[in-house]
Amino acid sequence: VDFGDEALAACTTLVDGAIETLVALREAGLVLGMVTNGYVPTQRRKIARHGLDAYLNPIVISEEAGAHK
Repeated sequence: VDFGDEALAACTTLVDGAIETLVALREAGLVLGMVTNGYVPTQRRKIARHGLDAYLNPIVISEEAGAHK
C-alpha cells in the first residue's frame, strides 16, 4: 500500500452538487465518462473515495492507456 496515494486520495473533495449533477445527467439518458491523467493507483483511489465509478463509464486513466491527454 502506498500511503502517499492514500493520503492524497483522502484529501480530495468534490465540488458541491457534483454527485447530484451526475445523477441528473444519467437520469436524462446521458452516458458519462472520465479521462484523467496520473498514476493508476492514485487515480483509482480518488475515484473510489467518491464513488464516481457508479456514474462514469468508461474511466480512462492515461497511464493505463499508455498515452497522455
